[in-house]
Amino acid sequence: MKTQAIILLLLAGSVYANNSHLAWVDEQVKAIKPPRKGISNSSINRLSNPFIIVKAAPKKGSGKKVASTIPKKPKVVVKPLALKSVMNTSALIGSTWYKVNDSVRGYTLVEVNPSSVLLVNGKKHKKLFITQENSKINISVK
Repeated sequence: MKTQAIILLLLAGSVYANNSHLAWVDEQVKAIKPPRKGISNSSINRLSNPFIIVKAAPKKGSGKKVASTIPKKPKVVVKPLALKSVMNTSALIGSTWYKVNDSVRGYTLVEVNPSSVLLVNGKKHKKLFITQENSKINISVK
């Protein structure tokens, strides 16, 4: 009987300790719940450039030019056109489905074949073939 009472007291003490720990967590959650105030979305949308460009003035008498802190424009990497799949008269090029006469990066999709498509831009012609990205998948054309 004494051992049961001791175990019961220990369990009650641990439950009390866990509840006080959880109360602290609840206080922290309540502290971060209110909405934070900042600049409005309409004000952000009116900005032409959200970054402030600072040019450091050269030190007098140093004769050295200080490099500008104007950020360089990032290079835009355009993934090559890749034919992933063909279904009836539609073609999956990249991650977008196209039909005949749709525009694909300045080209017009003019022909859809079982394993290829033909893109035309004036005198330029591009023929895309289905690419196999996974070696475990076999593509066969009948």
